[in-house]
Amino acid sequence: MTFYVILTPVLIGALYMILRLRGLKKHDEVLYMFCQVRRETMALIREHNFELAEEDYSALKEIADVTGATIHDYQLCKIYVFNFRRFLTAIRRFKGMERKTNPGKLLRQDILRLRQSFAKALISSFFTFTPFLRSEIVLKTVSSAWAAIAKLGVNHAKEQAKEILEIVSWVKREKREMQLN
Repeated sequence: MTFYVILTPVLIGALYMILRLRGLKKHDEVLYMFCQVRRETMALIREHNFELAEEDYSALKEIADVTGATIHDYQLCKIYVFNFRRFLTAIRRFKGMERKTNPGKLLRQDILRLRQSFAKALISSFFTFTPFLRSEIVLKTVSSAWAAIAKLGVNHAKEQAKEILEIVSWVKREKREMQLN
């Protein structure tokens, strides 16, 4: 009996630590994606420092600012169930950097790649920190399918009932006519 009394708090503590470490792992994986975008952006700025055209520099600076703000506001946005709204309000001040059309001059491919990796990190963070989203989508799809099947079944049953009522009314008419004759 004392074995179970001692083992129960140990198991509860181990379960808590597992859940806590899993949450930290999710946090680190998503935050790493944003930090990687910022590191690559800063590396491009350092690598081409004086050779950068004004368009390239402004595009890279914009990416660095957005990822910096995202990383700064990350702790605020990640813990809420519907965090995408907070994420968008934090990013909205940069007017949707992942869809910007200023591609730069010389580093066009690198800038587009950085914007795509930022958008990928943003989508990944949304799916990571919105719990039960996939389950909710699947359950809504299944319930809609069941509702459609039920509606088809009810419509089919109505048609069958109508046919049966027509047959019954026909039989009653025939019976009355036979009684009158």
